[in-house]
Amino acid sequence: MDALSITRQQVRSDLLKKIIIRIDYTGIPSITEWIEQFMKDGDLCGKFGDYDKGGSMNKATFRFSNLKDVADTLAIPLDELKKETIHRFSSPQFEGHEDDVVMDITSYFTTFTISCQNYSMIDDYLQYLCMYMLKLKSYCTYLKVARLGIRKIGGCVFKSVEDIGKVFNPDLFFGNIIDEPVSTAHEINYSDSFIDRAFKIKVNYGRMCREVVDTSQNTLYQVLMDIDGYVDNEIIMQEKLQFPESIEEVMKRINNCLFKLFKYSVNKDFLIKNLKNGQE
Repeated sequence: MDALSITRQQVRSDLLKKIIIRIDYTGIPSITEWIEQFMKDGDLCGKFGDYDKGGSMNKATFRFSNLKDVADTLAIPLDELKKETIHRFSSPQFEGHEDDVVMDITSYFTTFTISCQNYSMIDDYLQYLCMYMLKLKSYCTYLKVARLGIRKIGGCVFKSVEDIGKVFNPDLFFGNIIDEPVSTAHEINYSDSFIDRAFKIKVNYGRMCREVVDTSQNTLYQVLMDIDGYVDNEIIMQEKLQFPESIEEVMKRINNCLFKLFKYSVNKDFLIKNLKNGQE
């Protein structure tokens, strides 16, 4: 079976740990009024059981680098962004899903974070976000999307470097310049940033392998894969994308590109082993 012909619908794997979907925008006249609209809309707020109006960004769980990325994308001062209040929706109620989902909404961006628990597919979440953005646009005529991205983080812990090759393509994590990876895998990082011309998106593709020690003081090897696909102002202008009208198409493009890189990152035997129903 050709590994490249395998589709998302055919694969079920526990490698994926977290998905972060982030939409950066400007033109929201009043985030408080939008949250009021959100909470009156059963299709939107009905997917979450809890709401928390948090403090400023300083008290949030966002990493500084992510905030800086948003500030750079929107060309606003970082200090201004850090003063934003986060409106957090949690306790997800997506039928057929067991994942822990948190949605954070501010005046400048919305993040949708999925912590995978018996993860199946992303499609229901993407459909929800399409609806969310269409309704946000109907509330805010001057909404302008500056960046839309999907980031997937996954990995596994192995007893030996040899075991890594049973799941992942080892050349992507060690490289040909390393003759003896077993003696040099204390912490290895690779990061590539490029434009995928076929899918018309930008990609940050990170791989890491590092030594960790378990409770019995055994040395293990943790492998992480971090793939971030997105469109920014440059791509939006080049492709003449109109948001939110184009959001469904763009998110599908990004997700398909990430799956292509996932297939490239693991070996064929692993893919076939993880086909649903054992289909080959």
